[in-house]
Amino acid sequence: MKIDNKIITSAMALAIALTAVQEPLANAAISDKAAPFNSDTRDAVLEENMNYIIDSYSELGWNNFDGQNFTGRNKAVYYRSVPQYQARSIYNHLLIGTEDAIHECPSEDIDTIAHEFTHLVTQSKLEWCNPDKETLPLMEAYSDIMGELCGNTEDWVIGTNAFKSKDCGYSLRNIADPDATLQPGYNGNLKENKFFTDYDELSKAMNENPGETFATSGSLVISHTAYVMYKNGIERDDLKKIWFGSMEKLKDITKETRFATFSDCRRAVTAAVSYVEEYKQACYLEIIKNAFDEAHVYIKGDANDDGIVDTKDIAVIQSYIDGNRDALSSERCLRSADVNHDSRISKSDIRSIKKELAVTVSQEYLGSDKAMNTFKRSEMYKFPSDKYWLTPYQTVMESDQYSSDYEFYGPYPSFEGKQTYSNYVTINATFYEGYDPSFRYEKEEPYYECAGFAKKLQYDYFGTTKYLQLNNPYKYVPRIGDHLRISVGGGNSHSIFITSVDGNNFTYADCNGDGMKTNTIKWDQTGSFSECGPDGILSIRLDNKRTPYQFEWVERPIMVGDVNGDSFVDNGDIAFLNDMIHYNFTDNDIAGHYRFLSGDIDQNGVIDSNDVDLLANEAYDNDGISFGYLK
Repeated sequence: MKIDNKIITSAMALAIALTAVQEPLANAAISDKAAPFNSDTRDAVLEENMNYIIDSYSELGWNNFDGQNFTGRNKAVYYRSVPQYQARSIYNHLLIGTEDAIHECPSEDIDTIAHEFTHLVTQSKLEWCNPDKETLPLMEAYSDIMGELCGNTEDWVIGTNAFKSKDCGYSLRNIADPDATLQPGYNGNLKENKFFTDYDELSKAMNENPGETFATSGSLVISHTAYVMYKNGIERDDLKKIWFGSMEKLKDITKETRFATFSDCRRAVTAAVSYVEEYKQACYLEIIKNAFDEAHVYIKGDANDDGIVDTKDIAVIQSYIDGNRDALSSERCLRSADVNHDSRISKSDIRSIKKELAVTVSQEYLGSDKAMNTFKRSEMYKFPSDKYWLTPYQTVMESDQYSSDYEFYGPYPSFEGKQTYSNYVTINATFYEGYDPSFRYEKEEPYYECAGFAKKLQYDYFGTTKYLQLNNPYKYVPRIGDHLRISVGGGNSHSIFITSVDGNNFTYADCNGDGMKTNTIKWDQTGSFSECGPDGILSIRLDNKRTPYQFEWVERPIMVGDVNGDSFVDNGDIAFLNDMIHYNFTDNDIAGHYRFLSGDIDQNGVIDSNDVDLLANEAYDNDGISFGYLK
């Protein structure tokens, strides 16, 4: 099997324990004879460790990779043919090296194996396959934290049994006391270790040394913070739920998880307190805040210290700029308000927050043929008709390649280079319920083939990862930019991207429309809508195909002004907005967060009569809506 180094997690935690000369994993063959779990005692220990780790993750609700059940207790671990101390995670497998002069075999150390197993989880859940900048040390920190919490030790040391000498306190990383980390070198001397536990120092070092990765040395800023939470009173099992749950929160609060920052991590961990019992949450939140404060990690933009970033923060910063020095009431608020890290609070910080909250291109423009025709010219150049959408080990959002060679792409793409990682978008709401209080990342992920291509076009067009999923066929009215999911008889589902609408007729783009798994790209195809039967169920025909399709759902970006979550800005939103004012609306869940951002049209931090007036003017204006989309 060819191993593509594009998806290898770079320099995993064990890199600091490797010899100076290594064979690159991309060129390292896996021995066909290196079957997992042979009769050695070493393999029995590995199997015991793997079973414990898998059970730990199963208790958290994780037992799959990209929708495939992880049944590989006896299939997922391979020893490398190179007799060298190292371990890597790739292709839903762990590659385990053997012992050397100073190291034990990695299989002996459950923290090390749990660390690598967590890389498999974050590769699948968060697309952390080959990140850089702050995401790289963040990735290593999550593996260390979950490696500790999903292992069966409670020493907050990674690599407790990594070295053959057992009486010197050697380890790969001492999370509890980073400066106490001791490692023997091959020359008989101790290795020097430089671990950061302060974000300010790490940030300065990263700026001064842009060529360095700081993968493990920077990871301790976050992993030591988790230890401080444990030391200060968060129970171990609760801490495990919070950090694992924060992976889910990262999918919602970041535009793209592969660019997650330390600031995003703090925000996600804060939000993940919701995964523990309610009576513990207030205490835990205070512990979490203090732990991150100690590391000087703040939520960028959270000027009012409520754990989220919204227009309320804009209002607080504006008040501070206007002269109210009490508006930013703590060091934490001041540091969070300095979004641009220039040591001053200014209008530029407000502009940065606004840029992160909403796409400013108007609904009127993006709903027009003019906008779509301009978009199509560029996208058709990028993805020509009758070529093959090529997405080798990429997220949907970065998959800008095509292939002219069918033989290269081939039918039924294998795991080796053709499958698409999903990009995690927030999916909310139905026509029946309005905004759902949870985001539905599991709806159709991973996006691949036809669904991946439709989502890619939609992302390129609207510039957001926040969507409503609407599933009431009786109320569906087609719209430019729709990602429409259809099926025949409840099966054979297909996704298309609608590019124009004329009455009951429409045009669309798709890939893999022939069902042959070649990802063949097609543009300017035609279809039509009609109602059939006494129930008025929507019937959809594509390119004069004899068998009609049925509506499954449609995904649309969340519109500013759409406070009731039906994907329209109209009188219903005016009534809902008035209710929000009169009944002390709260935004303590995801649904409330999007409702608030949709309704605070003037972005002054409150829902008031001015928002109602602005919304009414737009709703009654036949020329279209000038508001944008939530981001």
